[in-house]
Parts: sequence; structure tokens; C-alpha cells
Amino acid sequence: MKDDIRQKLIELNRIFYEKNATEFSNTRNYYWKGWQKAWEIVKTYNPNIKNVLDVGCGNGRFLSFLRENNDNFKYLGIDHSSNFITECQNKLADENSYFMRFDIANDDFTKIAYEKYDLILLIAVLHHFPGNSNRLELIKQLSELLNPNGIIILTFWDFMRENRMQSRIFPWSLSNFDKKDLEEGDHLLKWSDSTDTQRYCHHFSEEEKQSIIRNSHLRPLARYTSDSDNTYVIMQKA
Repeated sequence: MKDDIRQKLIELNRIFYEKNATEFSNTRNYYWKGWQKAWEIVKTYNPNIKNVLDVGCGNGRFLSFLRENNDNFKYLGIDHSSNFITECQNKLADENSYFMRFDIANDDFTKIAYEKYDLILLIAVLHHFPGNSNRLELIKQLSELLNPNGIIILTFWDFMRENRMQSRIFPWSLSNFDKKDLEEGDHLLKWSDSTDTQRYCHHFSEEEKQSIIRNSHLRPLARYTSDSDNTYVIMQKA
């Protein structure tokens, strides 16, 4: 994918989440069922989780989940939405929990590489990250931030399984993008049936999922489907 197209898609999503952050947050005030299973797997393979990086932390709800399930850990939540970061700083930040506005597509990873992490979360994020080669590079960069035996939890949103989400696909022909500049699986999704406000999302083929897992150079621990339409993949650094 050409970089100018990639940047336009990133900006489209940034604007979407700045505009809809409050409404989005109000619909994301519960824990996903798949989190508990993921946490049980994490604790089996690395019971000493002390440093956590939450990439695309949104309203910080996974931090609340961690606080109920783990003690004595440090947490850094990053997101490109300043509205989400402000909400988290006001509601959740403390001496062990920090939040930072950070654009994983463009910012310098050395800003968050001052520590290594036992657990990195990439939940409901990867489908917003344009370009197959860029997604592979992101996983590589994140894996380099892991401690030995550190674990990554990532999810693939299989939104094309849902008739409701298929009905919200916005045609590229009505957008400011040329479909030939995009990749197979790229879509614009409307926020609701009653609005044309759009966000960029990528639907992953099985081949793409396997490529990301294979090229991560991490050891796969588990893969499962939960929350109706999310594929969870849990991997560990040797």
C-alpha cells in the first residue's frame, strides 16, 4: 500500500474516534468473555506479569479487568485518540498506571521502549492498521519490546461473519479513495445504520492470519474464537 493512502486511512480513523469517542466508550463498558480465557492462558505460561503495555487502550477497560485479576503491576496504555487518553487519565491513572497519546503508525517506538514488557495487548486494533507489510512490521516492533517469556495477546475482528456489520459497509465508490489503491479485505464501515460516518477496517483472511503468526517469530500458545466474532491469538517470546 502506498504511504499516502495509508496515511489518509489512518487520519480517517483518527477523526472518526475523536468525533465518536464518547459514544464509542459508552458502548465499551464491559469485559469481553474472551479476556478471562486469555488471562488464564497468560498466567499458565508466565505467572509473573509485572509490566503491561496496552496498545490501542481505548477507554482503558482492560486495565480495570487486570486490576481485578492481578496485583503489583505497572501499566502503560497508548492510543492515538486524545479524547480516550484524557478519559483514562481522569478515571484510571495512578502511580502505577500511565496513559500516553501515541500513534503506532507514525510515532517513534523508542518513546515506549524504555522498559520491556511481560504482556502486550493488541486487542481490537490490528484491523484498523492499514497495509499488510505494515502490520507485519508492527508485530515485529512489538515483539522486540517483550521480556523473555513475554506474551502478546492479539485479536482479529471477523466482522464479515456478521450480517449486521456487512450491512454497514460503505462503498469505496462513494468515498474519496480509489479501490485499486487498497488491499483485498479493506473496507469502510459506517458507525451505525443511521449515519455515514466511516472508519477503516480490514477483514483478515485465514492466510493473512497465518502469515502474521508465522512472521512474528513468536511461539504460538493458543488460538480460539470468542465474543462471537473475534479470533484470539496468544504468542510468547522464547
